[in-house]
Amino acid sequence: MGADAAGRLDAWLHPQAPGGALPDPVGTAIPVFFPVILLEVLCSWHRARRPGSSAPQLYSLRQTISNLSAGVLMILFTIFLKGLHVLPYLWLAEHAGRLPRAARHDSWWLDAAALLACDVCFYLQHRFMHATNLGWSAHVVHHSSPDFNLSTALRQGAGEGTFSWLFYLPLALFCPPEVYALHRGLNTVYQFFTHTQLVGRLWWPLELVLNTPSHHRVHHARNYPRSNFAGMLIVWDRLFGTFEPEQPSVACLYGLDAQVRTGLRLEGRVLF
Repeated sequence: MGADAAGRLDAWLHPQAPGGALPDPVGTAIPVFFPVILLEVLCSWHRARRPGSSAPQLYSLRQTISNLSAGVLMILFTIFLKGLHVLPYLWLAEHAGRLPRAARHDSWWLDAAALLACDVCFYLQHRFMHATNLGWSAHVVHHSSPDFNLSTALRQGAGEGTFSWLFYLPLALFCPPEVYALHRGLNTVYQFFTHTQLVGRLWWPLELVLNTPSHHRVHHARNYPRSNFAGMLIVWDRLFGTFEPEQPSVACLYGLDAQVRTGLRLEGRVLF
């Protein structure tokens, strides 16, 4: 490989903003995800083993292997799609960004605006994933497990990354790349912790504003209406009429109506 080709490949795999490397909260958090998953496994096992307990074991070996392998494949795809996610944003921010450079650093209002904007963009992306054939073909992998636990958060379809970046491009007009990368990554990290059955309903002001495990259980439940598309803030679902509360009398049933028979089929993890 020539020097020019190697340089272009490096620029694609490791795109950088003018100020240097972009923040990567997800990459930083990945080493934390696995110990937290193990802790949930142990808590689930202990809860199910208590005398007189009717609590189910939340992890099955087959589905957990499928979830973790899907997560590994997603990481590999993300590495090769890094340029697609970042370079168009960098170009648009450089040529069409409207934010004065003096306001781009250490501005609390910019961070607040970026947090809200990234979350709105995720909400729109997530609704698209559920409302269209293209979106669902990419997203169905995430909903295909009959288990619901922290490892389910890693069960992602690689195809989502080929077009999810389009929903965030408008942010380049006002949000510097490093701020965008930070808040989009934090949004993803937050969502990991909503995939659990061990956390019940939280204090009502938090349930009113945040996307909590209770709200996200409803989103994954096949016996509830398709709802609760939020990433961090459930307020978007409340505003746009897609909110559905968890009912104590209606236990959530997870997975697809037509369930894949094995958790190890390659196409079940990779196909779009």
